[in-house]
Amino acid sequence: MKFLKKDQATHFLKGGGEMGDIIRNKDWSETSVGNPSQWPSSLRVLLNTLLNSKFPMFLFWGDDWICFYNDAYRPSLGKDGKHPYILGEPAVVAWPEIWPTIKPLLDKVYHKGESTWSEDQLIPIYRNGKIDDAYWTFSYSPAFGVSGLVEGVFVALAETTSKVQYLKKLEQSEEQLSNALDAADMGAWDLDPQKGTLTTNKKAQQWFGLTPGLNEDLEDVFEKIIEEDQEKVRQTVANTLANSSDGNYDVVYRIRKADEDDIRTIRALGRAWFKEDGQPYRFNGIVQDITAQHNIDKERHKLISLIDSSNQFIALADPDQQLQFANAAAVNMLGWKNIKQRKLIDFVYEKDRTKAEHLLAVLPEKGFFSTEIRFVDEVNKKPFWLKWNMVVVKDPQNGEILGYGTVSTNIEEQRAREAQLELALDRIVEQERKFRNLVKQAPVGIAIFKGEDFLVELANTTALAIVKKEERQVLGVPFFDILPDTKETLMPMLNEVLLTGKSSRGTNFPIAVEKRGKRETRYFNFIFYPVKDEDELVTGVMCVATEVTESVLLSNKLKESAKQFRNLVIQSPIPMTILRGPEFVIEMANDIMIDEIWRKDKEEVIGKKLLEIFPGLVEQKYPDLLNRIITNGESLTVKESHAKIEGNDGTREFYLDYDYAPLRELDGTVSGIMVTVNDVTDKVLSRKKLEEFSKELERQVYERTELLNKTNLQLRDSIRELEQTNEELQSFAYISSHDLQEPLRKIQMFTSRIKERSGAKFTDRDDQDFSRIIIAATRMRTLIEDLLAFSKTSTSLGDLRMMPIADVLDEVKEELSDKIQEANVSVVTGELCEIKMIPFQVQQLLINLLENSIKFAKPDVDPEIHISSEKVAGKNVSEILLDPKKTYCQITFSDNGIGFEAKYGERIFQVFQRLHGRHQFEGTGIGLAIVKKIVQNHNGGITAESEPGKGATFRIYLPVEGA
Repeated sequence: MKFLKKDQATHFLKGGGEMGDIIRNKDWSETSVGNPSQWPSSLRVLLNTLLNSKFPMFLFWGDDWICFYNDAYRPSLGKDGKHPYILGEPAVVAWPEIWPTIKPLLDKVYHKGESTWSEDQLIPIYRNGKIDDAYWTFSYSPAFGVSGLVEGVFVALAETTSKVQYLKKLEQSEEQLSNALDAADMGAWDLDPQKGTLTTNKKAQQWFGLTPGLNEDLEDVFEKIIEEDQEKVRQTVANTLANSSDGNYDVVYRIRKADEDDIRTIRALGRAWFKEDGQPYRFNGIVQDITAQHNIDKERHKLISLIDSSNQFIALADPDQQLQFANAAAVNMLGWKNIKQRKLIDFVYEKDRTKAEHLLAVLPEKGFFSTEIRFVDEVNKKPFWLKWNMVVVKDPQNGEILGYGTVSTNIEEQRAREAQLELALDRIVEQERKFRNLVKQAPVGIAIFKGEDFLVELANTTALAIVKKEERQVLGVPFFDILPDTKETLMPMLNEVLLTGKSSRGTNFPIAVEKRGKRETRYFNFIFYPVKDEDELVTGVMCVATEVTESVLLSNKLKESAKQFRNLVIQSPIPMTILRGPEFVIEMANDIMIDEIWRKDKEEVIGKKLLEIFPGLVEQKYPDLLNRIITNGESLTVKESHAKIEGNDGTREFYLDYDYAPLRELDGTVSGIMVTVNDVTDKVLSRKKLEEFSKELERQVYERTELLNKTNLQLRDSIRELEQTNEELQSFAYISSHDLQEPLRKIQMFTSRIKERSGAKFTDRDDQDFSRIIIAATRMRTLIEDLLAFSKTSTSLGDLRMMPIADVLDEVKEELSDKIQEANVSVVTGELCEIKMIPFQVQQLLINLLENSIKFAKPDVDPEIHISSEKVAGKNVSEILLDPKKTYCQITFSDNGIGFEAKYGERIFQVFQRLHGRHQFEGTGIGLAIVKKIVQNHNGGITAESEPGKGATFRIYLPVEGA
């Protein structure tokens, strides 16, 4: 480009800023318009107007449409673009990239003299070193010369790129609003009152089972509601749309879940909008699924009653403090019929108005206040106190005051969130910037991440508080630069949302944050929701997060406390159990309760109903007693309660001390009973025996004198009878040892001789018969010897001597050594006492027990016998009755034989009692009877325990100091 000297510029080009200076200094001689001094007056006038205008203008002059433009147009050309070289250039040279677009416009104006108008037209432009998509609103007008002919095209224009981009962002914001509602688990609806058609978002369509993309008829939607609630909803809608209505809409109803049998409880919030003539032109709002928030038994009426009876006071005013909204509780407290023409100051009691006026006056500057003040009920003219909280609602973009809000009761966090979301809904329908403001003030953390680097595009106040950052520190910053510790866990989830377009949730997620200068772990529930553009492409992710640290920590503490409590119960040496619910389900019980009191297997009782496991308790006092504790919630102690409990070993009677303690939930309701038991059966029975003994003793003393003489006479007769019995026993012993055994020996001797002499003459049948004779004679001889031994145990065979049991056992093992070796018996001995005994009888006792164990050994299993002893006090032995003043040697004799059923524990000690056939096991059934007789001779006792296949255990109690 060539430039002339400044003094060559002509006077009509004076001024005009930068472009005027450039035009004046440009060498125009090489252009089709020539030097400025030769330009026609029409061009001069147009250029003077163009250069001195503050509005962007452009001029195409001449047949080749030479380009002129002013300073106001200059910024649209950008940097490193077409400026200034297109000045004086033909249009086709200056604008090759858009020539197909503007050429028809130039032709229309230049050749036909017709003006054009285009609004928000996309016309790309080369600037800033590249082609930019730019939007323009412009008009092409004919520029007439002095001859009256069109000599150029005059362009007045404005670049609207920012406006168009803003409108697109506004559309995206509306979609983000929809996503926010979805993330908050809300449905949205918009009713055309004139047409009766309803538009809904995806969440509402899902809940009501509506067809996506269709406008539903209102009556069809009513049919989705449970029949019992339809009339109520219709009436509420009609009242809201009535001319006399304040426009607010709030109703709770039930619908049946789509494709399910369950009922969903819905709360619908909204507002009707009216024309000046009172006719509704729009009715929109949200629906919330409140099923999980309320007890299904209370349902709609209890929820409404709870809201109406609360002390909530919620209201919203515009910047002039004119009321725009007040909830039902607020209106009722104030005694108003509606809020029309009402201001914030109208709440306040007359005597507190000076204070209120001052607070409201400084509220725009301070931003909020909280104070105790009196409002007035207009119906009864009485004041009442409230904690009045006021806050200024501002536009986050320019700080403009949008209104004032009040939430003047202490309400649950969830209610506060609903109130703020309801406020957000009212503002969202007005404009997108109010939505962002309400998002920033929401009590849940909300943030939007853009692109694969998850750059933070938006973060509300709660989200900033979570990460302890200011807004300027996070906007445009990758999310994982802010919280790097979460990258490993959250990056896959965010990538999955970008990839699939499906939301993802997290619960009780730990995040390390700075708090008071220290890093500590906080817990959050969150949802990642895809953010889509107008083409349904996922461009980012919205995160909605709620801190649940306190509930997580409390839950952990409760779990730990419950664990410690269960361990305390399980490890307690005292019988304990926990019963749950009105049916007294056994939740847990320790081993001592199960094994010693109930005498059941654990699987039989845990998780079962107490009265079904122990039906015998139903007829006793326990059902009424337990019901009383569940109902009244009072602890109870019962001493020496008589109980009949049927266990696996039969029914046993107990005397028990009970401590009943009610178990309460967090709301104070009684959900169970902890039962602690102390078995005092022995104490009670001993006391009763003592009482009976005392009474019997008194009676016997009374009768003793009368019976004494009679007893002496009977005693003399008894002595004579005993002497005679002893003589008979001695005679029996002699006969047994001589007269009875001698014929048996001869039978055995002569049958053996006959068999030897006959030899081969015996047939097989003869041989079998002679063998049976010998076996029968041998069995008879063994029986006589056992009877003789049994009779001898009835009398003492010598004086008592202090002697170690181990010495006697050594003699017995020596005597039975052949049998022990033949059967491969293992005899294991432990500590053995030294006692006063009749050695021969104790030796006989051990022989019979050893032979018994060898006889009843398992086939193909080597017998193993364990013998040990310890000293015990007679008073501590409960199985049998012993002298409580004496000390006994408890001899424990156990084997690994075939055993026997527990019910035969007494029968085996009786004479001639056998548990098996004589062909299966040899013997006469007298051996254990002899053992018991020997124990009785020593004034001791014996017990037997066994199970089939598990061997037998005998416990013999012999006095240490003798009988």
